[in-house]
Amino acid sequence: MKHFLNTSCMLLIIMVLFSNCNHYYYAPNTIPTPLLQQKHDAEINLGICRGQNLQGFELQGVYSPVKYGAVMVNHFQGKGRDTNAGGFNSGKGRLTEFGLGTYHPTRNGSMALFAGWGEGFVENQYSDRGNSMLHFNRVFIQPTISTKGQFFRLGAGLRLVHLQYGKGVITHVSDFRALTNLQQIEQKSPFFFPEICVNGGIWIGPVTVGIAATLVNSNRGEMQNFAKSNVSLQTTIALQRLRK
Repeated sequence: MKHFLNTSCMLLIIMVLFSNCNHYYYAPNTIPTPLLQQKHDAEINLGICRGQNLQGFELQGVYSPVKYGAVMVNHFQGKGRDTNAGGFNSGKGRLTEFGLGTYHPTRNGSMALFAGWGEGFVENQYSDRGNSMLHFNRVFIQPTISTKGQFFRLGAGLRLVHLQYGKGVITHVSDFRALTNLQQIEQKSPFFFPEICVNGGIWIGPVTVGIAATLVNSNRGEMQNFAKSNVSLQTTIALQRLRK
């Protein structure tokens, strides 16, 4: 009976993001795959996200002020899906980042390479009414490719991540597992890992409606408290097509 209970708790740790057994301290945002072909092309993307008991939203924008050059801004915000009325045993986080890049137009799409920096935080409240706050910054390099047909659009991207955490602020946390996880994050930081993304959608005129899936590709033990996926329902607007 004892063995059965221990096994059940381990499965729950793996499957549940914000629970009495475990909390997560990182979640990937969607990798944008812009379709840029000339100077002054611009896109805005709004996404509603789900992933490992996570819900949130993201807003992304990219603009080409010069030929073959572009700037990018991304904002991602999420919280634990099972947050209760009292706010205990819950979590929330935010990330804002900026990037510079270059792109090469193809016949039906484009290839792009961006590098950038961002910062954010993740806050967790535990069942013992303790609280932890971790601030982090992220440096990234991401090559992407996108293409379109008559009524569809597809994209894929790879993001190489350098994730650095600052010293955490921990208040009245008595849960041994939570304290161990926080200590591991501080000791093992920075983290290096890749993320991959694929997306697809239907586009009519300037608007594309589709879905994107982003995955963290790492099995390092100290990253067991990182959410490994994010699925986003997206609406993308190509602003240059509005001007035509």
